[in-house]
Amino acid sequence: MEKQEKTVTRRIIIAPRGERVDQLKIYRIECPEGVAEIDVSALFHDPLTERIISEVPEGEFLEVMYHNGVVDPAQESIVLACQDLGLDVVAAKVSNRYYGAAREGVYRNKQVHAVYTEEPQLTTLRPRGVRNGMQKYDLTCMEDAELLALSDERHLSLSLEQMREL
Repeated sequence: MEKQEKTVTRRIIIAPRGERVDQLKIYRIECPEGVAEIDVSALFHDPLTERIISEVPEGEFLEVMYHNGVVDPAQESIVLACQDLGLDVVAAKVSNRYYGAAREGVYRNKQVHAVYTEEPQLTTLRPRGVRNGMQKYDLTCMEDAELLALSDERHLSLSLEQMREL
């Protein structure tokens, strides 16, 4: 088994403009230990409607984020944007934290979301499991047997005629 490098998690906390702090968006980015700190906070907020705060408020809260086995649709974009600015990021995770009355009626799906009422203790932000990258096939060059094998391997359940029409 390949040994993973040591990493640190940085947190960027976004609050609405003004005094209100009942709903926060928290971006966590995981970087290799010892990587120079580069300010990437501008990527994560709109300065006209939001502000960055250094600490979360005290009090009871409800924090919702994707389970570690669920791929966050924003994760890849966050990692790439940080890398474009020169920060080596290996993973990212976004959560929403609600305080007071804002906690009431928050949507959460137990199959998809992890819900926290205490500060999450995350060992890594990397998704569990294997995510296969996109694969491209030139179907025009494939023989009938290859088309049927591809339909079977990829669990497409397509007939030879349907594969030919693709």
